[in-house]
Amino acid sequence: MATFHIKRSTHGAYLYMLRAANDKALLWGCWEHSTKGACQASIALVRANAGDPGRYVSSEIPGLYWFTLRSTHGDRLGLSETYAEASDRDQDLWDVIQVAPEADTEDRC
Repeated sequence: MATFHIKRSTHGAYLYMLRAANDKALLWGCWEHSTKGACQASIALVRANAGDPGRYVSSEIPGLYWFTLRSTHGDRLGLSETYAEASDRDQDLWDVIQVAPEADTEDRC
C-alpha cells in the first residue's frame, strides 16, 4: 500500500513524501512545515485533491517531464520527480491518482 512518509529536515522542518508500495517516490510535498500538524493538514489536502485528474499539471522542457498537483485554488500541493520519458511521468501521475486518496501515513521523525 502507498504511504505518506513524514520526515524532518536537517533544520527541523516537517516534510512529506508519497511512496508507492514498492517504496518508489511518487510525490514530494512542495512546502516545509513548522509543525507536524501543519504537515498532516497538507497531506489531507493532497488526499482531497489527488483523485481528480483535473488537479494535475503536466510540464516539460526538452528531455525532462514532471507533474504538479494543485489545489482547487491553484496552490501547489505536490511535485513529482523529473523523468526522461513522458510515458514514465504519465504512469506515475496515474499511480498517484489511484493511491494517494487512501494512502496511510507513517511518521518517520
